[in-house]
Amino acid sequence: ALQKINATKAIWHQFQELEATGRLQNFRVAAARKREGYQGLIFNDSDVHKVIEAGAYILGKTKDPKLDAKLDEIIGLLAAAQEPDGYLYTSIQ
Repeated sequence: ALQKINATKAIWHQFQELEATGRLQNFRVAAARKREGYQGLIFNDSDVHKVIEAGAYILGKTKDPKLDAKLDEIIGLLAAAQEPDGYLYTSIQ
């Protein structure tokens, strides 16, 4: 029952929170190679990574195409923000 709640409600709430708190926007700013516009605390990136991990776990159990697409979107954003040498830490970038 809890796994179903996680897959159908909780993970989607977490995606909303990543947007509402500016955590995903920080990656957009970094992907645009801007130096201004960072929001929040310096450890905000870790919350994005944790939600991706949770989503991947759910996806492994459910094979939900909507969740798969959402994770691909966020992972693509991280890839775009990553420096050529692999560095990725939006509060510094």
